[in-house]
Amino acid sequence: MNIPDQNKQSHYQLWLCSLVDIEQLAPQYRHWLSAAEITKVNAYATQGKQQRALLVRIFVRYILSLYCHKLPQELLFLYDINGKPQLIQNPLSNNVQFNISHSGDYLLVGVSCTNESASLGVDIEQIKLRTNINEISSHFFHPNEQSKLEVLPSALQRQYFFQLWCLKEARLKATGQGLSQSLASFEVDVSLAEIINVRQLANNQLRFFSSSVSETHWSTIAGIINSHYCFALCAQTPIVMDALDCHWLDIHSLTAIA
Repeated sequence: MNIPDQNKQSHYQLWLCSLVDIEQLAPQYRHWLSAAEITKVNAYATQGKQQRALLVRIFVRYILSLYCHKLPQELLFLYDINGKPQLIQNPLSNNVQFNISHSGDYLLVGVSCTNESASLGVDIEQIKLRTNINEISSHFFHPNEQSKLEVLPSALQRQYFFQLWCLKEARLKATGQGLSQSLASFEVDVSLAEIINVRQLANNQLRFFSSSVSETHWSTIAGIINSHYCFALCAQTPIVMDALDCHWLDIHSLTAIA
């Protein structure tokens, strides 16, 4: 696996990780986690959910270890008042910022590593046919967003809804405010007709769309994975598509490396 290039300025990286085949999770990785993390993992009601929670933490520790030049088990975290995790790191090293989101079969990890603090947020959502998009949008979308949703052809409305939802979640996570700020208090947009980039990660095709947020000091990208999952990245500094590296990680590749 390529080691992330930390010399690019205003450089962001996305890691797409598979959460399937979790029964093959090797028990030796469990020691990477802190006692507090093990307690959180064990609190899940079923073995399947415990395995998934364990795998998420293992992937995050492995990915961040590449940027910090430490062993995964050496990483220490603190949490802000809204529960957003941050790395405790050497003040003389590059400032590693990260954010995570998981849904269905995937974990998405966004990372920035620059000399300056660059907050970021990511979100990934499985496109679900049972979700009542009209009811949710009426409560949580900006009036302009709802108007655009309603005039779209029905075949595009569901994807547009989930793309907007991902952008909104990523924006809130980037600021660290979470749901303390109303989703309807700001406006986002995405152009599903404007594909700006396509990436292939293993068997996964990522298509990126032009997107925006009403606050000009935030930069965004939005995309879709294999027509079944939407995702978004929101960052404090400009996201240069040509400089955005995307990586794939699954339990098989992790076993081969670690």
